Amino acid sequence: MDDGAGGTLIETDTLAIKNKPYLRRFTKTFATTETGKSFRFRLQAFNNVGDVLSSIVSVVLANKPATPTTGPTLDSTNTNAFQIGVSWTAITLTGGSAITSYELQISLPDTSNWISLIGYDRAYLDTSYIAITNITKGKDHRFRYRAQNAAGWSGFSPISFIRAATIPDSPAKPVLTSRTSTSITIGMTQTLDDGGSPVIINKLYIGGQNDAFSVFTLVAAYDGSSSSYIFNTTDVPAYIVTGSIYKISYIANNAFGDSAYATELTVGAGAIPPAPTNLVDTLANTNPKIKTIKWDEVISSDLPILGYIVQMDDGLGGDYSTVYNGETNPQVLTYTASNLEPGRDYNFKVQAVDINGPGTETSPLTISA
Repeated sequence: MDDGAGGTLIETDTLAIKNKPYLRRFTKTFATTETGKSFRFRLQAFNNVGDVLSSIVSVVLANKPATPTTGPTLDSTNTNAFQIGVSWTAITLTGGSAITSYELQISLPDTSNWISLIGYDRAYLDTSYIAITNITKGKDHRFRYRAQNAAGWSGFSPISFIRAATIPDSPAKPVLTSRTSTSITIGMTQTLDDGGSPVIINKLYIGGQNDAFSVFTLVAAYDGSSSSYIFNTTDVPAYIVTGSIYKISYIANNAFGDSAYATELTVGAGAIPPAPTNLVDTLANTNPKIKTIKWDEVISSDLPILGYIVQMDDGLGGDYSTVYNGETNPQVLTYTASNLEPGRDYNFKVQAVDINGPGTETSPLTISA
């Protein structure tokens, strides 16, 4: 036996071994300070004619590594619908010999076979890995690992189930479904892609007209699953005040985290604007092909009036169409229609527009060309 450090092989334990021709086993005991060394052994056999030496065997004075007590864990930074990142705990109970490799295995969805990903055919000492082959979005994949030292492989770790998924796509923009002077009702839809992991909850946020998402307030009273929510001026805490303008958005959350914010809805707290009053023919044009109408400014709205929309039919009782969209010109209170057909009766309607959209229509004004 040598000294465990590559020295010369010398005869050892002579009294216990020599002159015992039927001996077939011997246990060599070492001091704990020798743990981890690699000792070389060979056997010399004698008879009356002479002696012969066996080949040399190297043995590491160590146990196999301890079996891992926990399985691989999700590395969310490197996991999405098409790849899975996993990490695992380095083995500290090495058995007295340095770890020479970690083997990671995967079992694909709906199979019972285990496939070695890394560490078996060649040494692998990292404690993380990204699996990119044969990954199925939205499915759980099984993982396990083990460690190797000079004495051999440890047992396999417990099995971990890890899903190929990521955060959801952002949901669609919220919509205003109804409003009054004291309430706003918002409609929401689920994201079209949950990232491979079911949406757990939606989170609703509200901010001021000029706020960035970083200062939006989470609406704690929203239950996280309903397709609508009503903001009231009487809520405690109060999120809205009549006459003010807000931005509203929401996100989808699954086991992998929050989606990006949905495109925000800009909305004002206020009732639908009333119909403009005193819609009349100005009688300013004598040409039957040209007619000018006018109306009074709307001043009794909860929210500022941004402008007015004029609709007109074809003079034959057909459908109305928008002939003037002045939603950015609140000072314009007239409209001139041209190229009319003499002899026809044309109908006109006008609506005021605020930040939320058109208000109540006037009653039709009929003008003969």
